[in-house]
Parts: sequence; C-alpha cells; structure tokens
Amino acid sequence: MPNPMILFSIQSPHLPQIFLCRCRICLHNQSRCSTFQDWQRKRVLMSLPLDLLRQLLDPELVWLQMHNRDQRQPQHFQNHDEIIADDVTEEGDRDSNYPFRISHQLDYDAIADYLTSATHDSTEFYTSYHTHTTQHLQKQRRETRHQHPDWYYHQQHQRFTFHSDATETIRSPYFETLPFTTTFDRPVNEILRAGPFWLDVCNPTPEEMSTLARVFRIHPLTTEDIQTEETREKCETFPGYYFITIRSFDADAYSMTYMQPINVYIVVFRECVLSFHSQPIIHLNNVLRRIEQLKVYGMSISPDWLNYALIDDITDGFMPSLRHIELEVDAIDELVLILKDREQSDMLRRIGHARKKVMMLLRLLITKTDVIKAVIKRCAQRLAPDSETTLYLGDIQDHILTMVQTLNHCEKTLTRSHSNYLAQISIELTQASNRTNDVVMKMTALASILVPLNIITGLFGMNVKVPGEEGETLVWFFCIMGFMAFLAFVSYIWLRKNLH
Repeated sequence: MPNPMILFSIQSPHLPQIFLCRCRICLHNQSRCSTFQDWQRKRVLMSLPLDLLRQLLDPELVWLQMHNRDQRQPQHFQNHDEIIADDVTEEGDRDSNYPFRISHQLDYDAIADYLTSATHDSTEFYTSYHTHTTQHLQKQRRETRHQHPDWYYHQQHQRFTFHSDATETIRSPYFETLPFTTTFDRPVNEILRAGPFWLDVCNPTPEEMSTLARVFRIHPLTTEDIQTEETREKCETFPGYYFITIRSFDADAYSMTYMQPINVYIVVFRECVLSFHSQPIIHLNNVLRRIEQLKVYGMSISPDWLNYALIDDITDGFMPSLRHIELEVDAIDELVLILKDREQSDMLRRIGHARKKVMMLLRLLITKTDVIKAVIKRCAQRLAPDSETTLYLGDIQDHILTMVQTLNHCEKTLTRSHSNYLAQISIELTQASNRTNDVVMKMTALASILVPLNIITGLFGMNVKVPGEEGETLVWFFCIMGFMAFLAFVSYIWLRKNLH
C-alpha cells in the first residue's frame, strides 16, 4: 500500500510566513503521531528545502494544521493526538484556493520582504503594458480634451498610490516600484507598522491582483469580484477584513463616458485599506486633500475612517449632478405650460434626457442604502468600525435617502410635465382641428350658396334661346340677376338657420 499524502500547514516563530506543505508519512498499523518528534522519527518526507527545515529550532513551537479533503477548510487541533490517518489527501486532490492563510493579521515582514526584494518578472511584459497604457491614455485625451493634460497623465501612469502618516503620499506605476527604500531611511516594515496606510490601485492586471492577494492575504472570492468587475453593490465580511463594492460615475459632461458607472472596491483591514478601480477617479485626490486638512488639527485617521471618507466623497459626487437635474426639472415644469408653439420643439427631447439622467442616478443610489446598512451592522462585530465612524456612516445614509427622495420627486415631476406636455399638445391639435373645421364649414356654406347660381348660369350658358335676347332692353337681364340674388339670399338664410 503506498504511503498516503497528508496536507498540513506549518506555523513557527522562526518562519516569516505560513507554509502549506504536503508530506508522505508511513502509517504502521494505523498508528498515530503524538508529537512533531514522532513525525520526524517516522521519517516524514516534507516538500520543504533543507535549510528551511533547519530553521525549526524548537519543534514544540511548531503548529500543525490539517486540511480536511471533504470540507476544503482548515481544521484546528488542540493537540497532535487528534491527527489520525483518515485526514489524508490524494495526490491529485488539489484546490485552487490553497494555500489557506491561518493568521488574520497582516504580515508586515512578508510585505516588506516582497517590496524590497521583488523585481520585474518580465521586462517585455511591463514594456508591453506601458505601451498599452500609453495608447489608452491618448484615446482618453482625445475624449476629454478639456481636462488638464498633466493631471490626467499623472493619474494614468502613477497607478499605485500609497499614503500613510509616515510616508505622506507616494505614487508609482507598479506595486514593486513604490519608492520606500529610495525615499525613506526607515525600513519598510517599520513604515508599515507606523500607522494605518492606504493603497489605491488603478486598473490592476491579473498578475498584480495575484501578487496583492498573496501579500495581503485576500480571499479568492474577493479577488474574483475585483477582476471580473462585479457590479452589485454589497458589503461582505471575510476573515481579517470586510469587503465593500460601491459604484461611482463619470460626472464629466464633456466625456464620452458621461454618467457611466465606475466600480470601486474597498478592502478594509484593521491595519490598512486597499481600494481598486478600473479607471482614474477624482475621489482619490479629494480624500487625500481632506486628510491633509485634518492633519493641520492634529487628528489621526483609521482604516474605518478612510473607508468612510471614500464612501462619503463618492456620495457627495452625486450632489452637483443632482442640483443640475433639479434646476432642469424645475425649468421644464414651468416652461411646459407657458411656452408657445414655436418654442416647444425641443421640449420632449429635454424631458427625455432629464428622465434618463434621473433614472441613472436613481439606479446608482438606490442600492447604496443597503451597503451602508450592512457596514453599520458590522459595528457589533469584531472588525466593525467604532461608534464615531458609525455616526458618520449614518450621516451618509441620511444623505443617500435625501437624494433618493429628491430623485423620486424629480421623476414624478417629469412624469407630470410629460403628461401636461402631451395634454397641451392634444389641446393645441384639437384647437387647430376646430379652426380647420370652421373654415371648411364656411367654405361649404359658400359652395352651397353658389351651387344654385351655377345651375342657372349653366342652363342659360348653353346654346338655347334666352328670354329677352331679341329685345334691345335690359329688363330681362336685371330680372334674371334679381332672381339669382333672391335665390342666394334664401339659401344663406336657410343655411344659417340649419347650421346654427
């Protein structure tokens, strides 16, 4: 019988991080391994380098964690006697979500080691990505010519923004090239431990997301939502952090993507905040400017406050567009009843555009109330914000509800204006039809009067003898004319009496 393959994790104070290892163990008669020394005496063949095994100076401090192959979740054991032969994993039984991270705290040393020792894996990849970014930048410049080119160039190429009390704000095109070692004399791990920090990432590549997920121990479900650009706004709690998906929009009226949603993903740890978005957003600079203003008064920031500030700025970004829509709706409501026919040619188009903007903003705001409620609900949990931040979040919720009510009112106003406009158009059409009918009736009456006269003139206009044509007097002529006038007068009196 071949030796089974056992999957377990090793954690030791002598190791910089947690390793997930596979080993073969000889189980004689289903015997158990009571201590780590027994594992060594039974000649455990571990898939670790020999120099790394030598770092395990004190085997009693090594902590083992078995992984159940059925549940795919780690199983914690109080002592090693609970490890039995049933907890085995076949050679081909793998899971893409491995390795499991046991500790729920950030490993500053591992992050520092990565930042100080990481190099570009492929120069061609970064050159190609830089070329792609430059082409995308040129396209965006053509679409947004009114914007300041220096600001947009800076935002596109400096995709990683790092801020903390110890470093202020530093930017870099790549995560590995953040200028910690070249700008500051302090070690990277001390800079990270100095206080809460914020890392903002614009348009991350799959390789960069994989690196960040490994360094910061982000759950694969979170990574999947960020990479696939999940559009549903939500707040989820994971071991060690909570994850928020919220949507902003492009408020630039001259942009080709005006009013298009922008997904913003926020990962809030106890020690830091990570934010991700697919294109540059103005909220980053607004929050950084707000942080600098608070530092003047000696106020410190926390990850929960950073999360609040970012959500608050995203929410406040709706206010200018909302005020513009309010003015437009009020103007439409007033002008729809007082404009003349010639001035109402574009009224229907204005109503349609205004309603489209209202529905877009309403769709973006209506789900934010559930997100804020979920964040406030986390206040009773271990990783939730403190009570002061909860008050601020409640204020955001009030603003969102106020804006939703305003948009609902605008939607009702536009609906009423649309109905009034259609009603007015219908009245004008009815009035024009009535005027046409009056003219037709008058023409009909005139034709009715002239029909008998046409009969008389038609009869005597043929090649027949006309009375009095042989005489030299005009008596017959005036008699015929008098008779025709009398007949016209009688027809007029009859038509007037019957038509009215």
